[in-house]
Amino acid sequence: MPTTPFTRALATAAGLAAATAFLSAPTAAQAAPVATTSVAAASVSTTNHKDWATAVFTQLNGERAQNGLKALRWSDKLTYSAHRHNLAMAQQNTLSHQLPGEASLGDRVTVFYAWSACGENIAWNSNRSQAGALALETSMYSETPPNDGHRRNILSTSFVDVGVDVIDDSTHGRIWLTTDFGRPR
Repeated sequence: MPTTPFTRALATAAGLAAATAFLSAPTAAQAAPVATTSVAAASVSTTNHKDWATAVFTQLNGERAQNGLKALRWSDKLTYSAHRHNLAMAQQNTLSHQLPGEASLGDRVTVFYAWSACGENIAWNSNRSQAGALALETSMYSETPPNDGHRRNILSTSFVDVGVDVIDDSTHGRIWLTTDFGRPR
């Protein structure tokens, strides 16, 4: 879901920003393994917070339950994909589904997870705590049309698996949240 300059400014002013993407089944060429650019995070100080990611996962499945939907399964493969993307965003201090020199979402996920559908929610928050990570999830779930791409990913019946990663980026004073959604081939 592209954000308008106005909504991006509002989100940034509130100390958080977010973006979403959704893809359908890859073609045969897209399904082939691709080389990815390794991102070195040596110049950025980050800490991975599996407990915060687990809290976001629990909240996300609670939101699905409120809407009569099945819980998504935790996927270590999607979580690893999400983690690598978080490190790339922290390294460049940029919120984007595809950073310069980085493979596209579908190609990034394909390296770890054979998918027929995949999607991604990304966000950052200057509240560097579990509460900050949960606030991002709440904000995405609370979206209303026509700017509700995150919510549509959260509530999609196209997905059965999810990977959630949260890192604390002390270099830039923010947390990064990436949630990768998938349905296996």
